[in-house]
Amino acid sequence: MSQEEERIYVKTILQNDVRRFSLKTNSRLEEFHKIIREIYQINTPYLIEYLDNENDLITLTNQLEFEEAVHVAKVLQPKIIRFNLKLKEKEPEVEQEEEEENEKQIEKEKEKEKNIEKNNELEQKKEKEQEQEQEKEQEKEKQLLKKNTMPPFKLPKNLLPNIKIDIIDERGGGGPVTMDWAVVMETKKQGNTQFTPIFSTNPELGTSFALNQQIGYSDQSQSQSQQEEQKEQEEQEEQKEQKEQKEQKEQKEQKEQKEQKEQKEQEEPKEKEKEKVEQKEQKEQEEEKEKEEEKEKELEQQDLPKYSNELILIAQMGFEDLEKAAILLEKYNGNVQKAVLGLSSEN
Repeated sequence: MSQEEERIYVKTILQNDVRRFSLKTNSRLEEFHKIIREIYQINTPYLIEYLDNENDLITLTNQLEFEEAVHVAKVLQPKIIRFNLKLKEKEPEVEQEEEEENEKQIEKEKEKEKNIEKNNELEQKKEKEQEQEQEKEQEKEKQLLKKNTMPPFKLPKNLLPNIKIDIIDERGGGGPVTMDWAVVMETKKQGNTQFTPIFSTNPELGTSFALNQQIGYSDQSQSQSQQEEQKEQEEQEEQKEQKEQKEQKEQKEQKEQKEQKEQKEQEEPKEKEKEKVEQKEQKEQEEEKEKEEEKEKELEQQDLPKYSNELILIAQMGFEDLEKAAILLEKYNGNVQKAVLGLSSEN
């Protein structure tokens, strides 16, 4: 059925029900319009597309009494519900398109996440390479510095004990002062091994006394140098071990994150399929419930006697002979006013 055919179908339903009555408008018509609007807005969302505007519906009912208009609304409601159910059969196609679009969007997001992860991995790899390169450069600088640094100064053994040198006593004794070699040796024996030579008064020493070079015995100097090298090596090994532990921890965390993500990606389709099945079942149950309600309403209307609403209205007016009233309504084709006049004249 085309859209135009569906529009005509709805309007025909309304017109046929309205044409059953031909009473004139009264002051309560606005109340009826309110009821029609409520039905129009709340219970018939699809109707908006198939009527030109709300006035189409109101125009058709301008000649009705309030009570008859309520009856029209009750008659229209199940028919419009049936029409809505018919239109709702088209919804699965729209829902399927939306689901497909959502799935495509989800795939795009996943692809985007993968690209971000890939870029992050590349960045980490690049940073790691830069760190390694930096460490290599630092090691080269250390080796070069070590190579260019003068070893601790060793006093020549062939020098006489009365050689005089200018030194600074690093214990805070001031200086520079000139001391005999023998005094220096004696001071060293007492535990002070850190002397900083400034210059030598003996030409034989030449430039051997370099600034900030340590004076000490050859065996002591060698031992201290070895200790420093050993300490530096231990520090390097400790740093290396800490770095390896950090890298292992990062790799472990990355592996766990990857496994969790893969597990989530595997579980997501199952959850989605389960949710889809549940939604389908719920929808089928709702449709079945609506069909049952529609059948019940149809049965209720079939059980009601002809002109039942008119009879209720007459009973509310105080007339008790409803059998007579039913005969008069049949006679006057449901005209309440004529039936009431007939009952009044007989009384």
